[in-house]
Amino acid sequence: MFAGKEAVVGDLHGFAKELNKLVAKPVEEVFFVGDMTGSVELNKLKTLFNQVHDSVNKAEKLNALSRLKKLESDLLGEKMKPMGEREKDSEMSKLLEYKRHSLYMGGLPQDVKDNLVIGVKQELDKLIEWNIKVSSLGTRVYMITGNWDEYLPFDFEVKKRSVDIVKYLRGGGVNIYDNYGIIEEEKKIVLMAPYGVVNDGLVNQNILNKINLEKSRGSRVMMITHVPPNMRIHEENNHRKTSSEMEEQSAAANKVLFQVKPDELVYGHVHTRLENDNFVSYRDTEINMVYCAYREIKLRV
Repeated sequence: MFAGKEAVVGDLHGFAKELNKLVAKPVEEVFFVGDMTGSVELNKLKTLFNQVHDSVNKAEKLNALSRLKKLESDLLGEKMKPMGEREKDSEMSKLLEYKRHSLYMGGLPQDVKDNLVIGVKQELDKLIEWNIKVSSLGTRVYMITGNWDEYLPFDFEVKKRSVDIVKYLRGGGVNIYDNYGIIEEEKKIVLMAPYGVVNDGLVNQNILNKINLEKSRGSRVMMITHVPPNMRIHEENNHRKTSSEMEEQSAAANKVLFQVKPDELVYGHVHTRLENDNFVSYRDTEINMVYCAYREIKLRV
C-alpha cells in the first residue's frame, strides 16, 4: 500500500539516509531534481570555504579557515600543524584568491581528492541500495543530473571526471537522465530536463512536438529540472546577490521553460528553503513553480 502518489527530492549531496522515510512510507513515484552526489567531507569543504569568503567578522573567518585546514589534514591522514599569525594570514590570502569553491577544490592534493572520491562512492552505493529496496516495493524512481552529478567540484574546472556518476548509478540499476527524456502517464507527461542540456537553452524539436501533441490531448505537463528560472525570489529570501554564472544558468532555464510552457515546474539547486511555492505567469500560461530545497523531500497526493 502506497502512502502517497509521488515525492520530489531536493539536492541530497550524499545524504542518502534522508531517503529512509520513503522506505517506511513508500510512494508510487519519486522524482529527483539532481545533485544526488556528495559526501559529508565534500559538503564540509564547500561550507567552510564559503564561510571564509562570506563572513564579515575576522574571527569567524579564521575559525572557518582553521577548521578547513584541519579537514584537509584529516583527509591526508595527517595531524594538523599549528599555524602562527603570519601563516594564518598567508593561508587566508591564498584562499580568498579563489573565486569559487570548485577552483579551490581543484587545487587540493591528489591524495585528498582520492579520499573524497572514496566517500562519494560510499554514498552512491547507499543510494543504489535504497533504489533497489524501494523498486522492489513497486516505487518508480526517476533522477536527473545536477552539476555535482556531471562533474565533482574538484573536476568541474578541468571537465575531467574522477568518477563517471551517471555510469556508476546506471551500473547499479538507477534510472538517471543526463539528456532530455519524456515519461508518459495517464493524462500527464513529465519532461526530465537535466542540468547540462538545459544550460544550452534549447529543447529538441521532436521533444517539443511530443509535448504539444499530448497537451492537445488534455495531458498536463510537469517539468523536472535543476536550475531555477527565476532567481529573484531566492535573492529576496537569501538576501544574497546571484552570481553571474548562476544568472546565465537561470536565463538558459528560462528559455527552456518558455519553449515547453509546462503546467508545473519542479527544481532545486539553491538549497535555502522558501516558505511557500511560487507561481509565475508566462503570457497565457500559469506555471506552478515547486522548489525543493537542500535535503528536502516533498510528499504529494
